[in-house]
Formats: sequence, C-alpha cells, structure tokens
Amino acid sequence: MGATRTVAAVCAAMSFNLGACGQSRNEPAGTPAAAPGEPRAAANLSVGSIGIYDDSLLAGWADWSWGCTANFAVASPTYSGTDSISVVFQPWGGLYLHSASTVTGMAALQLAVNGGATSNPTLHVAVAQGTTLLPSVSLAPYCAGGKIPAHAFTTCTVPLSALGASNGSLDGIVVQEFDGLSRPAMYVDAIALALSSAQPPPTPPAAPTGLTAAVQSGVVSLGWASVAGASGYDVYRATASTGAFAKLTASPQPGTSYQDAAVVAGSTYYYQVRAVNAAGSSPASQTVSASIPASQPVAVTIAPASAALDACGTQAFTATVTGTSNGAVAWSVSEGAAGGTIDASGNYTAPAAGGTYHVVAQSEASPSSTAQAAVVVTERVLKVAVSPASATVPPSGQVQLTATVTTSCGAFAATAQ
Repeated sequence: MGATRTVAAVCAAMSFNLGACGQSRNEPAGTPAAAPGEPRAAANLSVGSIGIYDDSLLAGWADWSWGCTANFAVASPTYSGTDSISVVFQPWGGLYLHSASTVTGMAALQLAVNGGATSNPTLHVAVAQGTTLLPSVSLAPYCAGGKIPAHAFTTCTVPLSALGASNGSLDGIVVQEFDGLSRPAMYVDAIALALSSAQPPPTPPAAPTGLTAAVQSGVVSLGWASVAGASGYDVYRATASTGAFAKLTASPQPGTSYQDAAVVAGSTYYYQVRAVNAAGSSPASQTVSASIPASQPVAVTIAPASAALDACGTQAFTATVTGTSNGAVAWSVSEGAAGGTIDASGNYTAPAAGGTYHVVAQSEASPSSTAQAAVVVTERVLKVAVSPASATVPPSGQVQLTATVTTSCGAFAATAQ
C-alpha cells in the first residue's frame, strides 16, 4: 500500500462496508480487552510477546478481515499447537486482526506463514493505528530463507519500524494478497507482537507427516513430507510395532526419502522419522511397517521346451527367470560347436549333421540355476538332380555325370563317370 489509508477506505475499495469489514466474527461479546502493552504469551509463543493468534484468536483480538475467507481452526497444517488459520484470498483481500485497545511498546510482528499450493506468493503486511492503515511492506524479505514456500511453514519477523510504527503502538495487523489474484488456501500461525525485533530462538521442528514405506527387490523405500524449520531427518527402525526403535542414520539426512537395504527376507520392520534442527529433534512421526517377502529359489524355464529342425535350420528360444529381479541369462549349446550355435538373444542355428542337441540357459543372478531344451536335427535331402539328364554312350565308352544334391544346408555337387 503506497500511502496511508483508512480502514473504511480499504473496505470501500474492496466493495465491503465498514460494518461488515469491521465486525468481529471470532470474539464473543463482552470479551475483556487486554491491558495495552501487557505481554500475554501463549503456550506456543515466545516469552515477552503479546499473543495475537495461538490455536485461536487470543483475548482482546477480533477478525476484521475483508476480501478473503478465513478459518481460524484448521487442524492441518500447523506450525505449532493444534490449529492454524487458513486464508483463501480474493484479489487484494486482507486478513485483518484488530485489537480492542491500542497496543504500545512493541518492536516487531512475528508470524509463521505457509503458501499452501502457491510458491512465494506476494503478501504484504501492514499495521493499523486507530482507523488508519500505515504503508505496507512485502512480507517475504522478513521471512527465513527470504521467501514464502509452498506446502511448508516459514517464520517471519517484521520490525514495526519498517511498517511505519516506530513508536511501537498499533491497533491491528494486516496480511494482504498483493498480486491482485484469487489464491487457494494459505496458512498463518503463531502470530505475536514481540518486545524485540530479533529473530526468536529456534525451536525443535514439528513431527514429520505422510510417512510411507514400499518394498521392491528386497529394499525398503521410505518417504515423508518436508517439515518447516528442519535441517535434516533421522530414521528409526524396530522389529516390533512397540519398539525399541534404533536410529539407522549416522547423521541427519537432508532429503525426505531413505532406503533401507539391510533387511532380511521373511521379516517385518517398523519405521519412524524425526525432524532435526539446531534446537533439537521433533517428536516421532507415525509408525509404518514394511514386510519383506520370503526368498524364493531362482528357477529358469525355456520356451519352447523342445524343437525339431532340419539341418542348418533356426529356432528362437526365450528364457524366463523367477525368484530374482535379474532376468538375464547366458545361452550355450551343451554339445559345443558341433551342436550348433546360439546368440545372446536365444536365436539358435542347427548344425549340418543330424542328431539330438541341447540348448542351455544359465541365470546370471544364480549360475547354478539352468534349464535346457532338446533339439532334434534331421539331415534332410530335399532334391537330387543329375546332369545331363540323358546321354548316348558307345560300347566301352564313358560319360561324365554331375549330381546336385539339395538339403536344408544348401546345394552340393558330385561328379561320377
């Protein structure tokens, strides 16, 4: 907001009247106002702060929002405690929390923000003095990491001097959508006014959520949702659902996935994950289990199981390997070169000599596992032609004849007198 404006002017610009914009929807009638400037720290807020929202709007504060739909009791996601505020913004809408009496002597606005499905939305914050909204500033530069992440909370500390309230007094705070767009739900939690503009001391992160386990090829793959403020994650495993859980990670893992290959076939394992930062470790996530299938012997089969070929004929064989994820085989002919040839794809070529030969498939994963198919090769004469077909020979004379024998291996010529 480039200049100071009254609350009434903002509501009028948003097509709301002051009554609707300023009516409290969350504070029951008769709620006593807090003494101005009196620190009122709630369970999840830092000591020396005036709480505004901590699982609910605290005493003395009311919802005067415009251009948005706010739900003050959302169980997930939360930064701390049991609930957060979800806000569905219309263009330029504002989450406006108003104090029943002027707050004085404070130095900074603190809050935790989650962009929901929107990565780094443009949100501005401002404070109200009386019925005047002071100029707003972009919120992201005052947040940890310099941006508002999607699907994760970040903490933000905005000095009141940056909001034009250098005297530390105010009557309300505003978080406003500043892209001029309708936005899906975003989340705000742990809103407070602090006596100091310094960042609050770190607190342990929340417990990870969404833990899943999948088993493939004898390896357990774990995955979970990222946790705001976490610098890493520790993975724990047990052989019973009730524990004891032993830590698998020598140091916190930076990502949100982990693979456990040190498992035994036929066993069931139970897993938990904890988020870690400089302040310590979170509570454990929910427990998930993974059952490792019992090992099976490696077996090889060949199709077709037998074949009958003419000499020099060809046949394609295929091999199926069970009991392992590695289906590769090495092909050979048990009689060696005399029994024909076979390539790496299982394509067999019979020899010129008839006989019974054996094609062999050997598992690369388990060389002791093999299968063979019998091939009966017949040396077949397809045609015999004699040239010349006829001749006149005088007594005691000679004529040279040539015979051409055609087999499945080709044509062969022979001469005779």
